[in-house]
Amino acid sequence: MTDTFMDLKGKVAIVTGGGRGLGRAMVIGLARAGATVIATAASERAEIDRVGDLSNGELGKELVHPLIADVRSPEDCAGVLDLADRLGGASIVNAGDKGSHVAEAKGATRWLGFRE
Repeated sequence: MTDTFMDLKGKVAIVTGGGRGLGRAMVIGLARAGATVIATAASERAEIDRVGDLSNGELGKELVHPLIADVRSPEDCAGVLDLADRLGGASIVNAGDKGSHVAEAKGATRWLGFRE
């Protein structure tokens, strides 16, 4: 595990677009800091699974939960929030909103409140 200046043990993070680029870097960094991370991708199952395998293998425990979820879908957003609740409730959210229908999802006001 990499040394980190931040201890995020006990925190649950949601990162959309977690399969590549900045989203991927956030997933790995948050997990290295101890957070449980729900890493989503709209369609690339192999990409998001690789991030989970890499992070979980490096850390020796399952902190990254890869999930196919499109933030434009109210049903997918509700599923992400349900998983976050089962893991203890999201305290860190990085959710893209380009064309998003997050506001229609169950619990979305709570999700949107993190971004305000």
